[in-house]
Amino acid sequence: MTRRLLICALFIALCGCAMEDATEQPSAVGPTERVYATFEHPATRTYLDEDNRLYWHAEDAISFFRGVSTNIRYTFEGTTGDREGSFVRDDASTATGATLDRSYALYPYAPSTAISYTGSIAYTLPASQQYAAGTFSRGVNVMMAATDNTSEVLSFKNCGGYLRLRLYGTDVAIRSVTLKGNMSEPLSGAATFSMGSDGLPAVAMGATAASSVTIECDEVLTLGTSAEDATSLLFVIPPTTFNEGFTITITDDQGRTFTKATTKRVAIERNMIQPMAAFEVIFEEIPAANPFSEIKGTWALTSWRGATPSFKVYMDISDGGNITLWQKMTTRAWERYDSTATIDKNVISGTYSDGVAWSANYSIAIAGDTMTWTDTVDSTDVSVYTRTELPNDLPTDESNATRAATAERFL
Repeated sequence: MTRRLLICALFIALCGCAMEDATEQPSAVGPTERVYATFEHPATRTYLDEDNRLYWHAEDAISFFRGVSTNIRYTFEGTTGDREGSFVRDDASTATGATLDRSYALYPYAPSTAISYTGSIAYTLPASQQYAAGTFSRGVNVMMAATDNTSEVLSFKNCGGYLRLRLYGTDVAIRSVTLKGNMSEPLSGAATFSMGSDGLPAVAMGATAASSVTIECDEVLTLGTSAEDATSLLFVIPPTTFNEGFTITITDDQGRTFTKATTKRVAIERNMIQPMAAFEVIFEEIPAANPFSEIKGTWALTSWRGATPSFKVYMDISDGGNITLWQKMTTRAWERYDSTATIDKNVISGTYSDGVAWSANYSIAIAGDTMTWTDTVDSTDVSVYTRTELPNDLPTDESNATRAATAERFL
């Protein structure tokens, strides 16, 4: 018996799409032990090009409900690249459960897949799909078949539709791409699959279904550099109409995100590929972390070398590294010193405005409103500061501050 095979969708290492006649015959083994799998004839041109076909993979398996509600695993007994072939039953135990008027199958197999007495199959659509060059990953293209209880032939039909994105950018390497409808349309999670009177499968998403699906890259994916050589990614999703469009969020290898949205109505139909125009991905540079962001503000010295100091010191630290120091150490009036500081690997060093370097460099530790500076050479020189408001009598200009001829600077 000759079967002409043709499938819409695409996968280089999965299920099959044939445009030529198949001549392999179903096995003579009993109908409960082995079934023969074919694919539907597409009504429209939905493949990417005439050379893209879908294939079975040697590790493929289906859930088969042979006239009863027991989920029996059947495994493909052909080789990767076959476009049709037999599935053999893994479990030889007797199938039990409610009697069904027909036999049903769902690809891919999952132990949790269950069927109702009306023939509706419960299956969970994954929220994560792995990137596969030019196509979709194995096991995400859900297919369903229904036949009478005496037939050994299963004609699988695609349940979902396909959204193809084309991305490009200069020196852009990405980790993931997430699709979400602007009206939070359900795209993954709990779903029910049923075969209509027209012989075509239908998908109903459950109340707990998620509103996004992500293509993950096992390795960093470097995008093409122009619209002509844009990198193609293919989402497999339930038939969905995005009445208000959808949003794409792309994450690169540095953790940055790029968002692209459309507000136009986009319909994803069963067994159809919806292509989108190529677009450029441009990530903004991540600004270098400001080392002074945590310590900026005004501080009072509250402990020095393990004791309460007999003198007073206040500091004002800007987020640009400018530090103003007020001290009463050997004088009755405030002395003021302005410095410019830098922080490298949590060690702060500075130079006063008159060109004199601080007497030491300090490692910094901060916890809430307390900041501790420890001399990197003399570990007993520990200064503890507490966030505070500055006194009103501090000089506002360095030139107005009192200077002792041999004043000792605290830093």
